[in-house]
Amino acid sequence: MAIGTDATIIVLGTTDVADDTSTSAIVDGVMSVAADITAWTNDDDAPFANFILNWQSAATTLTGNIFLHVRPINIDGANDSPIPTTADPIGRAGVFEIDGAKAINTDHPYLASIDLRPFTMKTSQEFEFYLFNNTGETIAANWDLDVVPLSFNGAA
Repeated sequence: MAIGTDATIIVLGTTDVADDTSTSAIVDGVMSVAADITAWTNDDDAPFANFILNWQSAATTLTGNIFLHVRPINIDGANDSPIPTTADPIGRAGVFEIDGAKAINTDHPYLASIDLRPFTMKTSQEFEFYLFNNTGETIAANWDLDVVPLSFNGAA
């Protein structure tokens, strides 16, 4: 079926690397740290974003999820919102739902989509992203997080 003129279509921006092989593992029940993930600027002012998390674990059976937390930075000049921590996990915006069984030490891409609008305070908003590991196992070092800006437009 052809998409009709002026129908709403999804527009994807260029995939940006928020993290390229972090050298830190994330223990179960712990939040990642700021040094693990590079700040990302929403140059497209996209209202939504898709995230691709590639990671490994030594366990074959996992339960739980990995939560994605968002922290707007440089909101008014250099002012930032508080950093999410294990004790204060603010800014939870999305979840990577984990399969129960997987191969050991094999990259497993998981997807999450979030609404950036509640965290956007200005044009070209900058963000830091944090992961809270709730899988029951340690996320091995060298995990990757990519961001794909997402918006909508009318079909031509």
